[in-house]
Amino acid sequence: MKNFKNNVYQDNAEYDYFFNVLMKTNNYNQINGVLLEPNMSQELENLFVADYGVEYCLNDFGLRSDNFKNNHDGLHILFAGCSCTVGSGLDLEDSWAYQLYKKIQNTYRVSGYYNVSINSAGIIIIINQIINYIKTFGNPDIIFCFVPDINRENKYFYNNDTNNYITISMYKIFELFCKTNNIILISSSWLSDDYYVKNILNSTKGKLSHKMFKSDPHLSKMDINGLLLLEKETETFKMISNKYLDTKIYEYVKENPNKNNLYEAKDNARHYGLAFQHTWKEFMYSLFLNYTDNQKLISFEVN
Repeated sequence: MKNFKNNVYQDNAEYDYFFNVLMKTNNYNQINGVLLEPNMSQELENLFVADYGVEYCLNDFGLRSDNFKNNHDGLHILFAGCSCTVGSGLDLEDSWAYQLYKKIQNTYRVSGYYNVSINSAGIIIIINQIINYIKTFGNPDIIFCFVPDINRENKYFYNNDTNNYITISMYKIFELFCKTNNIILISSSWLSDDYYVKNILNSTKGKLSHKMFKSDPHLSKMDINGLLLLEKETETFKMISNKYLDTKIYEYVKENPNKNNLYEAKDNARHYGLAFQHTWKEFMYSLFLNYTDNQKLISFEVN
């Protein structure tokens, strides 16, 4: 990865730094969600190094990941999602995906940290990112996919029912692709099985700050019925229960009372903080444990 240490690109409250920078360079197609052109980091180098005090290390595709490669010595893991999987507003080591990568590394030889997540991506764009990666760099052994609410796709469809039907159908096709290609697909969402995000923010035994909810009122409108239907219709997508989220966040905060950014990220509370990232990592690892008897995984165990 290339670390930029020359200049600071100032963000604003309306858009995150990825939108500001990548849209300005015309290398990011929001509709198609294509991987960025390789070696575009030279274009980015003079634009930014940090956002709200967080330094971002980007690879040659402008993504927060190791550089991609075709030959892998170890377990080939791919992470995909929206800003929650990018780890926006937090240092890399505090993001759930990187924490999970390091935890798996304790047991298995791992090829590297590969992440194709982009901010504000919906399920369709996330799947497209994965397919574009696979077309160039081959099938990973495992894909960890972390999606937002299906409502993000509404702009593409006539109504919610059409959106749900097409988006879920696309996921099922993708799920079948993974199954037939012997790819382990582990998928969830940063939304819990509670009806509204507002309830999540109010849930953790009175400990949560309400700053994030107040600064982003649209969160209360995120209907997760589409995700509940996705869970019902597929084999690999599993929602986090509100009880699990509540318990794990409470335990983490109780054990780490002096840490900063427990609930809210450094980007003016526009993303979730350390306690959420820790909980997401633990949940995805619990799903991963269901596959530890897989012969493919066993072959990569550290002696």
